[in-house]
Amino acid sequence: MSAGELQKLREKRERIERRMRQIQSRQKALDRKARTHKLILWGIVVEGLLQDQILETEEWISACKKYLKSDRQKSEATANLLSCSSEQAHLPVFPAEKQCGPAAG
Repeated sequence: MSAGELQKLREKRERIERRMRQIQSRQKALDRKARTHKLILWGIVVEGLLQDQILETEEWISACKKYLKSDRQKSEATANLLSCSSEQAHLPVFPAEKQCGPAAG
């Protein structure tokens, strides 16, 4: 096999690998979009459950504490809740005017 033939094969391999990366990248983007859509739908359901008071505020706050890692995530997830609980008063909520009063005790 000549050097020219080897070079052509290397170039072909590089084109194939580049195409594979493009396809994988596109699939990852589609997967991210599908997951984002699913999370938005879940959020709509949770919001409805909270509004209809099927899911109690305290249950939501406990779930946020359990599954969310940062204080910022917790405060964002518990912002704009309609009713206040003693536990919620201890979570920082932004903007400040949406906060509940401090818990007694």
